[in-house]
Amino acid sequence: MLIPERIEKAKSLFELMNDHNEYKLMSSFECLGNEIFSRTLSLPALKLSVSYVNSQKLLAKTFQSFFLRLSDVFYRLNQLNWMRAEFEKDDSKYSKWNVFAALSIKDFHVDLSSLMDSISPILIQSTIGLKHNDHENFPGFPDIQESSKRTYRKELPLELTTVIDSSATWWPNIKKIRDILAHRDHDKIVFGKPSDGIFFQIYQRGLKASIIDKHLLWKRGHNVVDFYLYSAFAIAEILCFLEEITIILMKHLNISKEGLTHSWRIGNYQYLIKSMDQLIEDNLT
Repeated sequence: MLIPERIEKAKSLFELMNDHNEYKLMSSFECLGNEIFSRTLSLPALKLSVSYVNSQKLLAKTFQSFFLRLSDVFYRLNQLNWMRAEFEKDDSKYSKWNVFAALSIKDFHVDLSSLMDSISPILIQSTIGLKHNDHENFPGFPDIQESSKRTYRKELPLELTTVIDSSATWWPNIKKIRDILAHRDHDKIVFGKPSDGIFFQIYQRGLKASIIDKHLLWKRGHNVVDFYLYSAFAIAEILCFLEEITIILMKHLNISKEGLTHSWRIGNYQYLIKSMDQLIEDNLT
């Protein structure tokens, strides 16, 4: 379900820096992670209990895992944009573009799933603490969802599980596509030449389209997905999700917004901004 206000909220996290389409993305969740990491650097000089020091180091480790997963998502999008630009130089090779782009779209879904999994140990360690057996192999996002039978779910604060459950309006549809791409028989097709854009669909059992949300479809195609709209929607929902989680975690960690270590990602996010604008416009008209 696409909510224009959430797309607007995510877009507001990007700030144009110069005339070269470079933006800085400032996520409160990443700022919180960097604050935790910077605090662990000063721990040796403080006379604190060993258990507290170890718990903070573990929390910093969970955030570090998240940083790597989020970087993978943006690297994958950059890879796809770079590949499209390279193939645009010679449209006669578009058959290879169709194959390689389809594989990158599959990997994008895998990256998103890994990113969502990396959020879980942060939420647990920030509030109730990870069990010793989970210090190396962290729990994933399914372990804190409503259907989970693990005790983590029951022990998490209600305000946190409420936000987790709010992801049910968008994450299951993306996760379903990831599972099809990773584990089910399917056909993944990228249509047209790279100069046309990035249009795709995932088919099961012949020509049954897996993605049919009208907000994400190419207006001139038949059940053909515009990847730029699709990826912008996914990124926007994740960013909003993280902002909502951050408010709760700061309270549990006794950290104020003013006490966060400011940090940002810099990159050419014009493709995301443009697509978010289109999603907003299409849903207001």
